[in-house]
Amino acid sequence: MWQRIQTIYLALAIIACVVCLCLPIAKIVPEDLANSSEVFNLWTIGPDGTKAFPVCNIIGFVVLLFTCTMGTYSIFLFKNRKLQATICMLCIVMLVVWAALFCVSAFSGLIDNGGDMKPAFAAGMPIVAMILFFLARKAILKDEALVRSMDRIR
Repeated sequence: MWQRIQTIYLALAIIACVVCLCLPIAKIVPEDLANSSEVFNLWTIGPDGTKAFPVCNIIGFVVLLFTCTMGTYSIFLFKNRKLQATICMLCIVMLVVWAALFCVSAFSGLIDNGGDMKPAFAAGMPIVAMILFFLARKAILKDEALVRSMDRIR
């Protein structure tokens, strides 16, 4: 199971999603540059230390958690390559949904008092995960084609 390259790609994609879940994804810096807020996937920590739970953050957290779960599940589907490839595509779509939610939250009501939202390192991890899920799907489909060609030879 672990000797297949797609399993390594899937594991790295899951790690990238978990990093995005755990680390702050943005920092909100007001125009007066006084106190900044940190944005996580589940909550936003204000300058005074209070936690707010915006709906976009909660939905983004659920989407990333679902992606991590499905990615982990797909590692153990090494005998069912078609379903594994489908789950990889589902994870890619879910990460695109997360990116759309991040953009919506960045350009809409998340910044109440004006200012600037600066993405953090963890905000780029879903893009890395998308690339890794794509590479895993490509390797899975390549394995499937190899198995099909061996079936024709017999």
